[in-house]
Amino acid sequence: MNKIRAVQLTFSAFDARRADAGHQPGIIFDPSLRYAVVETPAGKIRAEIGDWIVRDRKGRLHVFRAGYWPPHVSTDRSSADDVG
Repeated sequence: MNKIRAVQLTFSAFDARRADAGHQPGIIFDPSLRYAVVETPAGKIRAEIGDWIVRDRKGRLHVFRAGYWPPHVSTDRSSADDVG
């Protein structure tokens, strides 16, 4: 069974040498404006600093706003600079 992976979008995610260095398919980073566009089942969602980007067990991406975590989602959460 695949794990749910969640990382929090941080300022350092935008400080790589290349804008897409080490980043994953389905996530487009805009280093000049400091946000990411995430391809989710509901369409493209803008993720901002502090938001959580979650890859579910089926490999789909989701965005949860900073300060909100749905009670039905159980996973280890940590601040990180990429989502895998």
